Amino acid sequence: MARVQQLEAKFPPIEKALLPQTNLSSFFYNAELKQFVIDGNRVVLSVSNPDTRVDDAEFEENEVYAIDIVTSTGDGKPKLLDEKQTTIYKRAEDNNYHLKMKASRFIFSEINQKFPIMPFTARYEKLRNEVQENKRRMSDMKNLIKQQQELIQKLLQ
Repeated sequence: MARVQQLEAKFPPIEKALLPQTNLSSFFYNAELKQFVIDGNRVVLSVSNPDTRVDDAEFEENEVYAIDIVTSTGDGKPKLLDEKQTTIYKRAEDNNYHLKMKASRFIFSEINQKFPIMPFTARYEKLRNEVQENKRRMSDMKNLIKQQQELIQKLLQ
């Protein structure tokens, strides 16, 4: 069992050892990892500052943590430079919702089959192609139904 202070005493802060002019960002944390879970329930903040206080944490044997080391040459606070669309997604295992559209169910089942736990990118070419093909098929089906309805209405008049 180890405490955070013991680890800090044994290992100097990595960002100070490598780049003396950098600041560690206060918005990043160390998360516990488990098999098939990349962000566990136990979290240890990376940096203590006046806004957030780092609580003591004890590391048990066989626990694994992802250590995020994020540094900047500025004040250590992230800024939004330009608004870009999110390209990396992760399935929220706790949330369930019954999807109504066939296209939505298809996309969701593809995500569950190919990326049940790990994050995935929207640029995943195969999934994107399947989604576009499915949208095209849905559009064709809507046009066909519309044509059939027009045909039926004309016959009934």
